[in-house]
Amino acid sequence: MSTLFLAQLIGPVMILVGLAFLLRNNEMKGMMKEMSKSTSTLFVYGMIEITAGIALVLKHNIWEDLTTVIISLLGWLMILEATFALLTSKSHIKRMMSDLTVGLFNPAGFVMVIVGVYLVWQGYFV
Repeated sequence: MSTLFLAQLIGPVMILVGLAFLLRNNEMKGMMKEMSKSTSTLFVYGMIEITAGIALVLKHNIWEDLTTVIISLLGWLMILEATFALLTSKSHIKRMMSDLTVGLFNPAGFVMVIVGVYLVWQGYFV
C-alpha cells in the first residue's frame, strides 16, 4: 500500500472521528463506557483492530518522513491498543475508560483532527 493511498484513506477518518470526539463529547464518552462493559464487544473490537494494525504494519512499516512515520506509528498504536483490549481484564478496562473520559477526549479529538488534516493535505494536495 502506498503512503499516498493510506494518507487519503486514514486522513478523512481521523478528521471525522476527531470531530465526533469534540462535537459529540458526552455521547462518545457514553459509547466508550458502554463498550467497556461488554466482553464480547471488546473482543470483536480487538480482533478487528489487531488485524487492521498488523496489515498496516506489514504493508507500511516505513520511517522516512513525517507522513510515513505517522502512518507507521498509527499501525503500531493499533496493535498496542488491540493487544490491550484483548488481554486486559474488563474491570481494568472500565477503570481506564473512566479515567480517559475525564480529561482526554477533547485533546485526543483535537490531535486526531490536526493529524487528519495533515494526512488529507499530504494525500490529496501535495
